[in-house]
Amino acid sequence: MFPFGFGAPLQSSTRLPLEDRGPLRTLFLLSNMPVGGAEVLLSNLMDRFDPDRIQPEFACLKDLGELGEEMAVRFKATSRLIKGKYDVAVVRRLASLMVRHRIDAVVTVGAGDKMFWGRIAAKVANVPVILSALHSTGWPDGVGKLNRMLTSWTDGFIAVASEHGRFLREFEKFPADKVFVIPNGVDTQRFVRNEQAGQRIRNELNIPPDAPVIGIVAALRPEKNHALFLEAAKRVAQVRSDAHFVIVGDGPCRTELEHRS
Repeated sequence: MFPFGFGAPLQSSTRLPLEDRGPLRTLFLLSNMPVGGAEVLLSNLMDRFDPDRIQPEFACLKDLGELGEEMAVRFKATSRLIKGKYDVAVVRRLASLMVRHRIDAVVTVGAGDKMFWGRIAAKVANVPVILSALHSTGWPDGVGKLNRMLTSWTDGFIAVASEHGRFLREFEKFPADKVFVIPNGVDTQRFVRNEQAGQRIRNELNIPPDAPVIGIVAALRPEKNHALFLEAAKRVAQVRSDAHFVIVGDGPCRTELEHRS
């Protein structure tokens, strides 16, 4: 029985055995893909999947976003699937996409609309595996009552750290046997110290070669708490007048932070 009046599944439940399917077709669903932590993590993950085992693609309910445009060169991508907050027709659009692409697993990334519409559409499309990857601890995008209603339809909730997994179990009250911790992976080779690049950036920013530099790299959104960074910078500057502070990122708080700094 399907709630919300969406009817029976669109495709047959008959599928080839796992060992005979070839790469598993996995659809990641987001609202859009700006340059943010969860989005960069997903991009790195998709680039590193074993193509003999996983065939990833992604879809955005809204526009692709800056990172999404870049990823669309390498992966199958779909966007602009929803026309408004209450556009229930998005379920049919998503479900039809999942059927056409013969999706084996759907992973919604984040809470909110994609978590809600994505899981309903996956159920309607009779997708075998439905997962939700969550990347925060309830603010600003809490799970919400409507999304909780779909817990029984969800095969797993993916946490990004052990404490995050505990949060999902104890605070969000997701069943313990459905919470899986997959720690964020980092390509450490990207962060090997590069003296030449460092000096070039110091020159661009007019920072003396021997001056200490403290930075923060994050989307300019309230939950990243750049205000605390600025307060700490003020205190450090009182005892280290030669220190320089750098904020790297963009977002809705940019103008406010520029005024404060």
